[in-house]
Amino acid sequence: MNAQHTPGPWKVMACPIHAGKHPYHDQRWIATEDVEPELDEMGTDWHSDTGSLICEMRDGEMGNAPLIAAAPELLEALEALLVERYCCGDESEQEFDAQGNWTCNSPASVKARAAIAKAKGLS
Repeated sequence: MNAQHTPGPWKVMACPIHAGKHPYHDQRWIATEDVEPELDEMGTDWHSDTGSLICEMRDGEMGNAPLIAAAPELLEALEALLVERYCCGDESEQEFDAQGNWTCNSPASVKARAAIAKAKGLS
């Protein structure tokens, strides 16, 4: 299945208008790495001719922003680890699935497949 999300890498950035120093709330943006914000003439709005804004975050736990920004790389790494596990893993935990492909049923692999399905909106 092809990715149904904005491709990574993503980054955490401060709101360009307040440079992360808003008087009433902590505002962060999750955006693609190539976003280059440009403020309007009054400094009250911004746009970027490159990249995409993924989401805006206000308040909440600051640790959520880097976790969300890392999501595309985490998904890619988890998928790669599952492929590596199928090729090099413990054969006692491998068996054929209904399509005749090797599958691993270790607890970690089951959790990994569930997380991938959740990330892709399949669960």
